[in-house]
Amino acid sequence: MTSITKGLLILFSSFMITACGSFSDPIKQLSNNNESLTLGDTVTKTIKTKELYGAWAVASDSASNDPTKILYLVVLLPNHSGVNYMTIENKKADVDATFYEFYNWRFNEKEKIMTMNSFERTSIENGQKKVEKINESVNYDTQLYKHEGEILAIKFSGADGEYTFLRMDDETYREVVKDIPGIPPLKR
Repeated sequence: MTSITKGLLILFSSFMITACGSFSDPIKQLSNNNESLTLGDTVTKTIKTKELYGAWAVASDSASNDPTKILYLVVLLPNHSGVNYMTIENKKADVDATFYEFYNWRFNEKEKIMTMNSFERTSIENGQKKVEKINESVNYDTQLYKHEGEILAIKFSGADGEYTFLRMDDETYREVVKDIPGIPPLKR
């Protein structure tokens, strides 16, 4: 339990994440680090769609000496819309980037498959904003991890890799996103 508590404190105290190099490699590394927090917990046999609603996050350790800070949020709303939000900051390399991806999603409870249909991607890098209209669909095998009956984390496995995100409580989510335009409030 102490590693879980420590991981949650690290996650929720991290408001910005920074990365050097490629966009996906740091996320995979962070995701794999967060996954180790859930290895002793139970993987649920069934997943109800309503259990997916809310905010899920992975973040770098703000207490580390690494100049790169990263925050990656997955927000799944009850109306089956969603947004992925990532911010990357590296003061040494003078890198500052923010990414949004907006999508509609559906979940097959029987097969435990999440389908995300992305329709817009926005990037803001060093003050330059780029908005792309897209039409991309991705499927993920989905697992939920519980600890003592409480949902702790979600794991998405797809063609582009495996990603584990910790559940973010509503109050922490509101605090993290209060000054971020374009991130929807949670409504349950």
